[in-house]
Amino acid sequence: YDEISTDALADNFAEGEIADLEAMRVKGLIKINANSVKVVPGEKLAKKLIVVANIIDPKAVEMIAIAGGESTQLVEG
Repeated sequence: YDEISTDALADNFAEGEIADLEAMRVKGLIKINANSVKVVPGEKLAKKLIVVANIIDPKAVEMIAIAGGESTQLVEG
């Protein structure tokens, strides 16, 4: 897993954007060959984002929701 914080998402995505694996790769936030990512809580998240990741820390889910965004954790299998 590559890890990314809610701070990095807030710094690199605009309000309402979808922050999924492909978008994170394109922005250079995770390795180009990464096929899974874990979102961890940071200091802030004041933007409404749609976050899609393999694992999202419960505190990060809470931060995303408080900012008015949505989070989707991908089910592996």
